[in-house]
Amino acid sequence: MMKRIVFAALALLEATGAHAAAPCPSSDGLHYICGPVGSEDLARVPGTSWLIASGIRTDVPGRLYRIDTRTGRAEALTIAIRPDPVLAKDCPAPLDPSRLSIDGIGLRGRRLYGANHGGRQAIEIFDIDRQDDKPRLTWIGCAPTPIGTLANSVAPLPDGGIVVTSFYDPRDMAAWERMGRGEPTGSLWEWHSDRGFRRMDVGPISGANGLAISRDAGTLYVSAWSSHALLAIDRQTLGRRTIALDFMPDNLKLAADGTLFVAGQATTVASIAACTGPVCAQNWVVARVGPERGTVTKLIARAGNATVSYACGALAVGDRLYITARADRRLITMPLSELPSLR
Repeated sequence: MMKRIVFAALALLEATGAHAAAPCPSSDGLHYICGPVGSEDLARVPGTSWLIASGIRTDVPGRLYRIDTRTGRAEALTIAIRPDPVLAKDCPAPLDPSRLSIDGIGLRGRRLYGANHGGRQAIEIFDIDRQDDKPRLTWIGCAPTPIGTLANSVAPLPDGGIVVTSFYDPRDMAAWERMGRGEPTGSLWEWHSDRGFRRMDVGPISGANGLAISRDAGTLYVSAWSSHALLAIDRQTLGRRTIALDFMPDNLKLAADGTLFVAGQATTVASIAACTGPVCAQNWVVARVGPERGTVTKLIARAGNATVSYACGALAVGDRLYITARADRRLITMPLSELPSLR
């Protein structure tokens, strides 16, 4: 792998479909924002009204999107390429936005990280430019993930490192069957630019999926997707607590009060594994979890359909909740006033 990459001038690469999308009409008691394709995760740009949404490759190339919460409009982001000498030193090549496929994202300050499976297995690193009203992205480096991992979610640390979940070992042809039995498949990894990745000895995880970190950075919250549980892991002792759920938790987002917004599927591993097309209608849930007491309040519980196969992640901004979903090209948005509060 190339240890030092020298690139010439800044390359500006325009993402396909960068036009803004108009708001969607409501249906089935849900409100929508049209545009984002294959979004799994969301991150809020600090100090602004903007969200960044991930996008996996479906029938079209994956993109990253910006969402204006003031207007309810979304558009695909243009990505500039400007490698950082330190953060790009282990990258085999600069990012090719036309091959992008990102599920989990994490943002701290002006640094955005995304778990990319398009063209390579790596955590891509972006800088967010907020000099004007609209956030803009510049790719500055990557962290190729270890062989035998499939990165799902990423949580930035205060010291510039990151923690990453691995869903399963992609070399394991029986991984989905083992997840269906609730057996360990996943792992948790910590990365720093000067030390690379190291596996965290946190014990077995079945389908390590969503990831969030407490505001004091002392606790990691991990979705054990295929064992219907959340794990609260102490970063110093690596001891853990389990919060049982009656659904399969996907992505996690920390709320201002320390609770977690959790989206997931109320179905089986086998049902999701059997899906082959863009529509995979499954029962889905968005809940709010109080990790200290293990309280769980379901905010939305719906059956999947061709418009919303199932929910993947949820994030609150102001008085609204934003939800990523599989199937059609849209996000869900709901006023918090229409949803139960944490009890």
